[in-house]
Amino acid sequence: MKSVAIIGAGPAGLVAAKTLIHSYPGSFNVKIFEQSTHVGGLWAVESNPQSMINPEMSTNLSQFTVCFSDLAWDSLKLQTPPNPHPKAWQVNRYLVEYAKRYIPVDTMVLGVRVVGVEESKAIDQNGSQQWKITTAGVANGLEKVEIFDYLVVASRFFSGPRSPPFSCSDINLRSDKCKKAPIMMHSSQYRHLSDLFPGD
Repeated sequence: MKSVAIIGAGPAGLVAAKTLIHSYPGSFNVKIFEQSTHVGGLWAVESNPQSMINPEMSTNLSQFTVCFSDLAWDSLKLQTPPNPHPKAWQVNRYLVEYAKRYIPVDTMVLGVRVVGVEESKAIDQNGSQQWKITTAGVANGLEKVEIFDYLVVASRFFSGPRSPPFSCSDINLRSDKCKKAPIMMHSSQYRHLSDLFPGD
């Protein structure tokens, strides 16, 4: 049985694990590493109020696109049925349910950060290269090294804001009618309209 390390328990990591486990039963020993204590990646909004996404934000794609073919939105028990564009908190619950249905709990290692990935000097019995993965506990910093046959990197592409390389002071937007300096804010910081107009 080949071993597979998957970095990230967001949508890509979850569906990769589910596919390997269910489409090729008995062929892969899968382990998912996730630095958060919850699955969902960017969508883990209920467990982290300061997440990159406002829990009430609607997706920019319909529920028919924001889903996997093997889990219908209708099968979820949500307080509020999703409208054509589900809220972020609903996507979070969808991904949690997906993990519960298809991925064994012992497959997921939560609360660990992958701090090193390198090709191992070890070679398996077929002469194939392997991967040396070093993880560290987020809470305690304890490191662990493991060897895997395959590696799937499914992590953090959207996890940090990417802002333009200038500030409000670089832009001359002031006029006689504008008494305040403009506010520059990344969409991940936005929660309410009042955030854009403090003190008004």
